[in-house]
Amino acid sequence: VTINWSPNSSIVAFSETGSAQSAFGRQEIFLISPSGEAVGAIIVEGSNFSSIWSPSGENILYSIAATSNNDRPSLWLVDGSGTDIGSGRQELHVETWVEKCTFKDEVFVLCAVPRVVPNYSGFDHRIVTSGDDLYQINLTTGRTSLLAELTVEMQMHNLSVSEDGGRLYFTDEFGRLNTLALR
Repeated sequence: VTINWSPNSSIVAFSETGSAQSAFGRQEIFLISPSGEAVGAIIVEGSNFSSIWSPSGENILYSIAATSNNDRPSLWLVDGSGTDIGSGRQELHVETWVEKCTFKDEVFVLCAVPRVVPNYSGFDHRIVTSGDDLYQINLTTGRTSLLAELTVEMQMHNLSVSEDGGRLYFTDEFGRLNTLALR
């Protein structure tokens, strides 16, 4: 069970205690209410599930180690509220981990994406040695755009967008704070 409060506090955790859906890594993840009851489930196409909520709590952005892609990381989006929990699941075709992403708003997600993603790295991003580039994903259209190719080879962690949406703050692999102007 992983504690992960939704913005409206209707969900407090995710439980990976659901039944395996196939022998190929598909699994059921339960969403747990404050009373401890499962109030819905999502089906994921791999293991090493990790997630973040959209600012409104309407959607869940998650990553898994995709069995179908040599256990490389795979980013997905799914409905996360009301009677729609678990529906609208879509693969975003971006090879990164949700820990390297942040919501800019309800429509746009910013993600640090490694230039080289080795097989089996979906289980642990620390085995990646290449630097990252910054991508923006439009969740309405599914379009992914390169926002910045960093001139210095570095990995980006702990992404956070300023309140006015004009700057991205992140730490590098040495824990140093960096900033990047957003268009």
